[in-house]
Amino acid sequence: MKKLFINDVLDLNNCAFIGGEDYRHLTRSLRIRVGENFIIEDSLGKEYSCEVVSINSNFVEMKALSFFERKHSKNFEITLYFPVLKGDKTELILQKATEIGVDNFIPIITKNTVIQLDKQSNKLKRWQTVLREAAMQSGRKGIPTIKPAAALNEIPAIQPNERGFIGSFNGIRWNDYEKKFADIKNVAVIIGPEGDFTPEEVSDLKDKDFTAINISDNILRSETACIFFVSVLSMFQ
Repeated sequence: MKKLFINDVLDLNNCAFIGGEDYRHLTRSLRIRVGENFIIEDSLGKEYSCEVVSINSNFVEMKALSFFERKHSKNFEITLYFPVLKGDKTELILQKATEIGVDNFIPIITKNTVIQLDKQSNKLKRWQTVLREAAMQSGRKGIPTIKPAAALNEIPAIQPNERGFIGSFNGIRWNDYEKKFADIKNVAVIIGPEGDFTPEEVSDLKDKDFTAINISDNILRSETACIFFVSVLSMFQ
């Protein structure tokens, strides 16, 4: 079912009024009609099954009919530290990883990072739009967060209720890793740039209790590694 996010609080039998970019998307791209159903998530994170009750020249009115109950709840959050890549590869990572279920995104700066984030505020604004659109398209719970770029030495150490992984061709094979996620609140994944991490960077991250993991016998592109790794983790949700 189609999904929308609003910045207001919604209650049963009350109406949400959808304007702005969402209004244009609903009326021009989706060409919605009165009687169609949507899921709306409000500013408190509550989800409602809603019905379109009217459409005018400025907004779409949707009435909350019932609470929307999800069949499954997530066991842990996923945080993805991702490389900034050339072209539209970064947006591909954000879009697909959002659909899969990543909760937090943080771009990383490494010794082999090629793309310089000299206009980071503009990048973040665009990336937030990508995340929101992907969350709406996939009907997932919540819009992921994205933070400003961090250097590897700014990444915090893994805590007892967390797990941390580094994508590394020389790491432990995923099939050989003892997968225990009971009572884990967050799983952090760090994927390197096209030039990979330096041995010193991997060593520093291991000192913070990150585990180097090889998820494939093949050499994966950075964007493929991001999408593949979080897909594997989502199987334990």
